[in-house]
Amino acid sequence: MVRSLNVFITFSLLPMAFLKGQQPDKYLEKEVDYLPYYQEMYKADSLKMIGKEKESFDKLDDLFKIYKPRNTMFYYEMKTYIVLGEKLGVKRDYRPYLNDLIMLWGYNSSTIGTDDILKKVYAENGFNDQKIKETEQFHKNNLKQEYIDGINKIRSLDQSPKRMEAEKEVNAENFEIYAKYGYPTVQNIHMGSKVFLIPLFIHFNKNEQQYEIIYKILYENVKKGAAEPIEMKNFLALKNIENTRSYYFGDDGTSLYVDKLQDDVPYDTVKKRRKMYGLPSLELEKWKSKIESENSEIE
Repeated sequence: MVRSLNVFITFSLLPMAFLKGQQPDKYLEKEVDYLPYYQEMYKADSLKMIGKEKESFDKLDDLFKIYKPRNTMFYYEMKTYIVLGEKLGVKRDYRPYLNDLIMLWGYNSSTIGTDDILKKVYAENGFNDQKIKETEQFHKNNLKQEYIDGINKIRSLDQSPKRMEAEKEVNAENFEIYAKYGYPTVQNIHMGSKVFLIPLFIHFNKNEQQYEIIYKILYENVKKGAAEPIEMKNFLALKNIENTRSYYFGDDGTSLYVDKLQDDVPYDTVKKRRKMYGLPSLELEKWKSKIESENSEIE
């Protein structure tokens, strides 16, 4: 399985200039450091979870005046900002955010329809069914189908008994794709394909040269706001689990591994690592996981 996932291994062939590769979002070209953004966003999420919705909204409001908003996986702060604003009766021009959720983050009629408040805000701001579909098309038109097809091919190949035989073919096809489109983002491969990227990082552990190149690319994109911090977490944590049987970022209680891993990394080291890569504190991540698990059981 490891050797079959060669779409990403082709990164090792690219020049390091690729680290400054194409970004689909013009705001990201300013190369603003998003590491402080993530920490403030986590605080806003925590405030929302304990019912302090006004404080959560205000923190996001201040944050979005400095940074181009993201809609980070598992936090969805842009959506939260819109929904809280409506609940609190805060008058803002939400149209740019409503637009971005569809154009940049892949929301569609079905996604919007699952949240009554969000659906109401869209309607109040002139997004009827026709306009939503037209905006959806903008997102679809900007997806790189060649990129998506390449990822899906590797996905199929990884499950094929003949995966080793197709290795060279896959390598040859993907060099040009990566050089052309840059880091795989929600904007160019959509969230469905993006989610699939996370488990792939375990397959970069076997070659140190490839690993170092992927590390630099991924970390640069986390800092730019183009990649998800959880991608960095999985990339580093999975390698460490493989090599040392210990938790690189501390045991957040969500590991799917059956074997008991060592949990003897000093707290200060864990804290420093998590902040460096844009992750929430270990305590915060455990707490959020516990609350969401309890809520899902109630539902």
